[in-house]
Amino acid sequence: MMPSSIFGFPMKRQRNVLIGDISKFLILAVIFLCSIRILAAAMVPFTDTTEARYAEIARKMVETQDWITPYFDYGIPFWGKPPLHTWMAAIGFKIWGTSELAGRIFFASVSLFLILILFDFVRKEVNRHIALWTIFILCSSGLFFGSIAFVSTDIPLTFGCVMIMLAFWRYHECTAPNYRAILGFAFGLTIGFLAKGPIVILIVGVAVLAWTSFIGRWSVLFNTNWIIGICLFLIMSLPWFVIAELRTPGFAYYFFVEEHFYRFLISGWEGDRYGNGHAFHKGKIWLDWGIAFAPWSILLIGGYIYRVIQKEVCRPTAWLRSKTPSLESYLLCWIISPLIIFTMSANILTAYVLPAIPATAILTALVVRDLGLSKYIQLTGIQIVTIFYCLMIAVLLLNTDNRLLKSERATAEWVYGNFDDVDITYLGKRSFSLEFYSAGQVERIDHIQDVEMLLENDQQDALVLLQSDLSLLSDEYQERFYAPYMTNRRAILIEKWEQ
Repeated sequence: MMPSSIFGFPMKRQRNVLIGDISKFLILAVIFLCSIRILAAAMVPFTDTTEARYAEIARKMVETQDWITPYFDYGIPFWGKPPLHTWMAAIGFKIWGTSELAGRIFFASVSLFLILILFDFVRKEVNRHIALWTIFILCSSGLFFGSIAFVSTDIPLTFGCVMIMLAFWRYHECTAPNYRAILGFAFGLTIGFLAKGPIVILIVGVAVLAWTSFIGRWSVLFNTNWIIGICLFLIMSLPWFVIAELRTPGFAYYFFVEEHFYRFLISGWEGDRYGNGHAFHKGKIWLDWGIAFAPWSILLIGGYIYRVIQKEVCRPTAWLRSKTPSLESYLLCWIISPLIIFTMSANILTAYVLPAIPATAILTALVVRDLGLSKYIQLTGIQIVTIFYCLMIAVLLLNTDNRLLKSERATAEWVYGNFDDVDITYLGKRSFSLEFYSAGQVERIDHIQDVEMLLENDQQDALVLLQSDLSLLSDEYQERFYAPYMTNRRAILIEKWEQ
């Protein structure tokens, strides 16, 4: 008697999967993953460098009441990114106070909305079961799970890309003008542009041009109705850029030229006003995609290899040569677009692949369907992945002293919890998390010799430095401070004070 399956792969004629119970597990798993991620957003501190930097810029926006110009530091405008992510965090701080959840709540909301519209799209294009698999894979992919409630530009950018790509697909399916798709295109382009600038146009432009050229449907792309969407986009997004240039001259050149050309074309670019360039080997973005989509990148690549071996597809590019519009070919163009764009870039971060992750999740869900994995294998996989993220969040939440995280929340809490009138000064590289948790009331020194100024300022000071730098303090200086209190990687020295 022939076996019904081999290592969980059913024989070709027996690919009947009971999806009822699996769908219930997928729904519960998605709800659970989103819940623990939002719980972590409420409890895990802002960490250096990226999230704490953007949170501190948002806190300064609320403090200064300047809702046009984000500030990198007091008096120094932040030209590196448009203000959408700053507005999202700042509005949360304005309404609910400067807490972690307040700063992250709108990023979590955008993530959840993205999940819902992706589910609705796949449900209508394929079926409900594949839609559930899609959002489970999306929520449990490493980069997206971490980004669900993370203060940065990447989630709003990805949301904008998703809106545009889904709108274009919807439009190509209709024989009559689809003005809902045009409106979705305009809003998506506005959100993406105000999140990260022209890169949204490049990402969706490369994907749409590649797909359109392969299927030969140029009439969809060069349709005059898109002009309506472009005009709406300009009306919604252009005013801020004009006002920003008028208020802080020089912004336009730095943002559009230096941030969008020099940053990506010059390895180790040193013109970044707000940090350092990230010098990596060109082509690293493809490896980043595999890491960002883990653990599902292994299944996606392995699944396609399996399909090729089984001769279910002759070649991976078979859909691209077909004149019949294919969802899989559209997704493939969507996925490789940011990877191709950043292949020749030396200044990259793993987060740059996030706009490709939603399409990758859909494609992986289709692979799960085509592999016909047994019910047992599917349920086991769902449980393993969910338990893994549960354990990871548990470790973070039980890490009460923040030793696993690069954050100075514990430092600020200890100083202000034990002393009423102490000025904090820290030695070394700028810490945005310490600035945030001290409400900007900290000073920074670059050299250990500058400690002498603290001892002569007629004010009790708290000196914060790396524990490894304690040995740099001379005995004379150490005698002027109480014994250091150790927290995280830092040592806190309180100046001996007699009023």
